[in-house]
Amino acid sequence: MPIDKPLPERKSIRLPAFDYAQEGAFFITILSYHRKYLFGHITQEEMHLSPIGGIVKEVWESIHFHFPQASTDCFVVMPNHIHGIINIVRARHEVSSLR
Repeated sequence: MPIDKPLPERKSIRLPAFDYAQEGAFFITILSYHRKYLFGHITQEEMHLSPIGGIVKEVWESIHFHFPQASTDCFVVMPNHIHGIINIVRARHEVSSLR
């Protein structure tokens, strides 16, 4: 669904002095380019993933293999965006080196 008019500028909701690399749970939203419906469609209130949406789901579920300091929690793939929770934790070797 193309958007003819420019999107409004948004203020950043990030806290200026907050270290987003520290441990914690982070709710994230990732939008597709130009908010195109790339990840699937909704029919009768049910999400049907496209092949690209299936890749998005697989990649989300494999984040912890690529980034051991991160684990994923609940997530949902929508037609043009995903929402999810990522937990950042210290890697075991970092914790043991601090003792």
